[in-house]
Order: sequence, then C-alpha cells, then structure tokens
Amino acid sequence: MNNNIIYNNAYGILGLLPNASQKELARRVKEIEKYIQIGETPKFNYDFGLYNIRRTLQDVHDAFFNISNVNTQIIHHFFRIYANDGQQFDILNQIENNFTYAQIKNIYDSINSNNLIVDRNTAILLSLLLIKGSEDNIIVISKMCIDLWFSILNSKKYKSDYKKIFLLDDELGINENIFDSIEEKIIEELSILFSDISQKYENNQILSMFIEKFKLSNDIYNINVVENIYSDIQKNIDIMDSMNISEDGGFDTNEKSSLKSCLSAFQDDFNKLIELGLYENEKTIIIIRDLVATKIRIQILDLFNNLDEDETALNLMKFAIYIVGTNSLKEKLQNELPIINNSIEIKDYMTNIDKYIDQLDRSGYISLDEVKSHISNLEILRKKFSSEFEPKKYYNLFDSVALKLRSIAIDYHNNKKLYKQSQEIMFEAYNYSTTYKVHQKIQDDLIFINKVVEENSGVNGFLKKSGLAGCLAYLVQFIIIMIICWIVSLFGG
Repeated sequence: MNNNIIYNNAYGILGLLPNASQKELARRVKEIEKYIQIGETPKFNYDFGLYNIRRTLQDVHDAFFNISNVNTQIIHHFFRIYANDGQQFDILNQIENNFTYAQIKNIYDSINSNNLIVDRNTAILLSLLLIKGSEDNIIVISKMCIDLWFSILNSKKYKSDYKKIFLLDDELGINENIFDSIEEKIIEELSILFSDISQKYENNQILSMFIEKFKLSNDIYNINVVENIYSDIQKNIDIMDSMNISEDGGFDTNEKSSLKSCLSAFQDDFNKLIELGLYENEKTIIIIRDLVATKIRIQILDLFNNLDEDETALNLMKFAIYIVGTNSLKEKLQNELPIINNSIEIKDYMTNIDKYIDQLDRSGYISLDEVKSHISNLEILRKKFSSEFEPKKYYNLFDSVALKLRSIAIDYHNNKKLYKQSQEIMFEAYNYSTTYKVHQKIQDDLIFINKVVEENSGVNGFLKKSGLAGCLAYLVQFIIIMIICWIVSLFGG
C-alpha cells in the first residue's frame, strides 16, 4: 500500500525539484504527455527507480493540479528532496548513482551539519529507500528515518527556516497562516508513510516505533487489540482495489453485492473501533478512515464518470463523508458532493427538455403562440444549464431542440407562407444550436429565409404579392379618384 505523500509526491512524479517555476511545471507536463502518446515513459534525475513508474497520464495531471493548488502545493513541496547549491546537487547525484542505505548514511555522517535541507533530504531518501524495499535492515533504516523526522519537527528553527525556503519558491501567493497548521499535516502524512511501510513489510514494530517516538497515543501499544479489525478493513480495501466496475460497461448484480458487502464490513469495523474508544482520537485509525474514504471515492468517480450511476455515487459519497478522518479530505469530498447533486438535478431538467421536444415534434400542427410558449420554458432551462452545469455534456439536447425548431420554421415557410414568423422561429433555432454542424446548417437556412423576408417586404413585396392584374386594378382606382377630385374642384366643391 502506497498512499503516502512521498511516493505520491507531485514534484517527484513530474521529475522536478520544488524550486521549479510554474512555467517549468507546464513545460514538463507537455513533455511527459508527448512521451506517453508514443508509448514511452520518460526518466528524469532523482527518480530513484520509483517516480518513473508513476508517470501515467492521470498521475501527471493530478500532480500538476496538486502543485498548482495553493492548498496542496506546500505539503508536496515539503516532502520532496531539495537543492539550491552545487554541493547539494553533488550529494544528490552521488546518492542517485548508488541509492543504498550505506551511501546515504556515509554522506550524512560526513556532513553532520545540522542543516534543515540536509536533514530533510536524508529523511526523504531513507523513506524512499523503505518504500522501494531494496534493503534488508529495515528496522535500522526505519529507526534512523523516524529519528530524523522527529529531530526536524522538534527543531526550534525548522518552521521559520522552511517558511523562508518555501516563500522564495512560491509563485501562487500562499496565505502565510497555513504555516501555523503545517506541522499537524506533516505528522498526519508521516503517520500514513509509516503505516504504509509497516504494511509493506508486515511488521507492526515500525509503526509502533513511529508512534512511540512522536508520543501520539498510549493505546497504540496494544496494537494487537485492533489487529483483527485492521486486517478485515485491509481485506475489504483490497477487494475494492481489485474492482473495475466500468470495465464491462455496466454495474451488474455481483458488483453491487461486492460493493455493498465492503461498505457493510467497513461500517461494522468502525463501530467496533468506536466501542474501543479509538475511532475519533486515535491518529492511526483516522488515517485508516481517510484511506477507506479515498478508496470509496475511486469507486464513486468510476460510477459517476463512466456509468452514469449518479444515485449510487451520491449514496457512496455520503458514506465516505460520514467516515472520513481528516478535515482536508472531508472538505475535498464535500466540494465534490454538489457535482453529483447537480448531475441528478440535470437529469430532471433533461426530462423536461425531452417533454418540450416531444411537444415541438408536432411541427405541422403547432401554433406560433405554442412555439413561443415552449421557447420561453426552454429558455429558463437553458439559463440553468449555462449558469450551473457544464454545457458540453448536454450539447446534443439543445441541438435536438434547435432541429425541432428548424423543422417548424421550414413548415411555416414552405406550407404556410408565413415568412416573417418562419424567420423568427429559425432565429431561435439558431440560438439553440451548439455543435458546429447543426449551427452551420441552421445559419444557412436563416440566411435564405432572411432573403425571402426581404423580398416580400416593402414595394417588392407588394408587387410580388399583387401581380400585374392587381397593379392595373389599383391604377384604375387611382385614376377614378383623381377624376372625381378634379370635377369637384371645377364646381367649387
């Protein structure tokens, strides 16, 4: 299990150091995308045999988002190796060429400078070494790693020194108040890290060493009490990890049953932890709750994005929010909840739009007043879409409306000879068209109808409608009127 911030570090995945500029980040994303398009995975300096295997398109985009977001950038910045002078680069290059515990320890012992960058880099490198799993003496490495992290966080200068380093690199304009709570977030991430490492080696001693050193909880020493609960939670996490619900294009009965069974088991296990008094305050359990919520979120995204299972996604999201451990993840889930609610609301709007389309489908029998009434109702819906929802997803709906209005306009033009009304309806159709193909087709129709309306208005329209006989009749009437007026004037009348 690798849910920790070091393995998932955004700068590491992009192959950059934390002092990279936003322009460098954007260029690197484009560079990696080009490699991925031709089926290759690029390697960069300081991958340490780990980050190069993380460069999927999704991981790269997530990494760029995390660095470009002021709320997540700082924690990724803190947990990435750092270098800003030649000596530091030289040290990192030596370690990358011989990425072993012996090399890291020899270099660290030779420097012994009590420097924040050196200490933090060493702690990160030891963490990467443990994640990679290429060494045998894991307890020794874990102890040195834990001691280093503890020393960093208990140094009187670390926070002010790190703040200076970060602000030198910051281009996003971070709120400096975030530094007041960074230590709590760092410890949370370290808890996840050593929980992952303990799981990797199936050795609870590593997690116990970390918790003892940081004095997180006295209850954690009795880890065997919750071992069975933890194992059951992990088993159901593994089941959820193995699920690829959308792979076959549907959410079948077996998948529903497996998902329901996992959720029920999570609820039972968390209820047991509540009874033991560990659910709310035990940091390790809070981390596990976050892990479960994150796994559920993966299923939510699959159901929502790929299968249109909005109601199921909504119920899962509510459950994830209910069991989540940390405020940061809870806020993230709560921000995503309205998206699902909006999608469900959209479906109601879609039903209304389909109703109006069906009514407009009676193109040869609908009055202009009816058309205007439907257009008025549709306009209310369209404003709702454009203001709250992503319009691209619903282009086909409004194209359907546009084509129905076009059909009515053509009927008014060809059969009823109501050119002005046809022009008015075709203009509404033009406004509703969204894709280029439909937009262009209706635009051509509108140009044609505009010419017809112009030809049938004013003198041209009069002559065209009246014809030659009509013109002669009007001419005779005019002459008679003029004669009568002349006679009346002769007699002084």
